[in-house]
Amino acid sequence: MAKPSGPKIPGEVWRSMTQEWLWVYRGPPSRADEWSGEILVPPGVFFVEKGLAIIHAEGKEIRVPEGSAFFSLPGLRRHWLASGSVLLSVGFRCSWPDGSPLYRGGLNREVRSTRIRKLALATKSLFSSVHGNRKQVTYLEAVRHEDLTHQEWCQREASYLAWFCIFSETLRELGIESEKPQSSSDRLFARVMTHLNKCPLDQFQAQGRSIVGIGGRRVDQLLLARLGLSARAWHERRRLGNAKQRLLHETTALKEIGFALGFRHASHFTAWFKRLSGASPSAFRQSGGQGAA
Repeated sequence: MAKPSGPKIPGEVWRSMTQEWLWVYRGPPSRADEWSGEILVPPGVFFVEKGLAIIHAEGKEIRVPEGSAFFSLPGLRRHWLASGSVLLSVGFRCSWPDGSPLYRGGLNREVRSTRIRKLALATKSLFSSVHGNRKQVTYLEAVRHEDLTHQEWCQREASYLAWFCIFSETLRELGIESEKPQSSSDRLFARVMTHLNKCPLDQFQAQGRSIVGIGGRRVDQLLLARLGLSARAWHERRRLGNAKQRLLHETTALKEIGFALGFRHASHFTAWFKRLSGASPSAFRQSGGQGAA
């Protein structure tokens, strides 16, 4: 393994980082030959072992042909996958306490798999470690919660961390460095984000009210400068993300999900979800989220 590089950061800062493994899967997309709606994706990487993927993100189109990999920036994107494609994909969340990602600059890029052989082998090894002798596992199977013993959980966490070390090493070799944690001058933004992320999803408490000692107008100015979103838009993104997760991973009735998000009537929830995602809640659930790469 390459000698570790990058700035030294105190251990307590690293311990404050949020890291969550979401999936490792290998198989065909749940939908092919059609564009997905705009979806919010976590960071990760996928290898196109067969077929073709086309990504629309940050105002540009990236083609990922067979034999290439795509490094995902967390954020909004659309994608198209050719029929017969097979992807090997890992998704995770990794962020500083204020919600800013560990990696940002230089992502949303295609790289030939021959340039990153070590990561390709490590990703195949991770898939085998998590899924045993199975040859293919779909995205929906990979994100499904399962019961594990403590030893199984520890072994899985160790496998992911070993993979992540190689992932980080690969990014450094590609000239992509991790983002530094926020400086003291950014603490106000971090406090505002912490507050907003703790707000109940069925309420919106920012507009016209003081948050951590500053007014709602100033909160919007701060978020627009940093995120390009108002406090209300950020809250709506959180609600939509929660709705999508519950639709994909629960069998809860639509009206109950809507009520938990602040909608008194199922029809209001359906109209809101379709306006923001381009599909009704029932269609989104039946399609499996239109195939997440």
